Amino acid sequence: MESNNQPEDQSLRDALLGVSVPAGLNQRLLSRLRQEAKVDDELPRLEDSSEAGVELSRQDMPNQRWRGRRRQWLGLALALSLVGLAFGVFQWSRPLSTEQLAQFTLGQLDRLLGEDAVWQSDFEKQLDELKVLDGQVRPNVKTLGFQDIAGGPFAKHCRVWKLRSLTTNKAFYVFDFQQARQIPSLDEQLQAIKQTSGGWSSVAMRTGDHLIVVLVEGTLDSYLYQSQSA
Repeated sequence: MESNNQPEDQSLRDALLGVSVPAGLNQRLLSRLRQEAKVDDELPRLEDSSEAGVELSRQDMPNQRWRGRRRQWLGLALALSLVGLAFGVFQWSRPLSTEQLAQFTLGQLDRLLGEDAVWQSDFEKQLDELKVLDGQVRPNVKTLGFQDIAGGPFAKHCRVWKLRSLTTNKAFYVFDFQQARQIPSLDEQLQAIKQTSGGWSSVAMRTGDHLIVVLVEGTLDSYLYQSQSA
């Protein structure tokens, strides 16, 4: 059975994508551990000490060295984990940009355009969600379906609508990131955020706790009444 935490897991993976460890940190930690291990190997082995009245068995000494080194490697693993976590939190807390939003949505195109993409055609109850675009997207469109995906670093949930323009006879896509992290530079008017060499353009807006992105192929004027420059 598929885990209910999959969207959260995907959000965390996307948020941590690209998180980097400071240059040379791994090498410095490993070098320090090797130096300590070398010093440990060079220390004199206490086999018999009449002054302390302690006799240390030769059989116990390799076990003690192994336990010491195991603690060192565990410490290294813990240090690297903490560094990765700290940078992940830092990356997650950084403000999002329209460039990141465009990259994420355009990165979904290959899957959305694939013949194996599954679209839910029973959308009568959900159709009102598209009213957020009233007055901005030209009404000569036909709704083909929707599918739900993980929202990456922007939201736990994103609904992608597939529409067809009756003017261009081409499909275009509307991404609705729900309960989304906000991008301050966006407002309630669609504005251009990216145009690709392949002829796809993206416009975006924010309204309430939603981020809306529209991906179109061709001239924006064929789909929209107006859009602002990014």
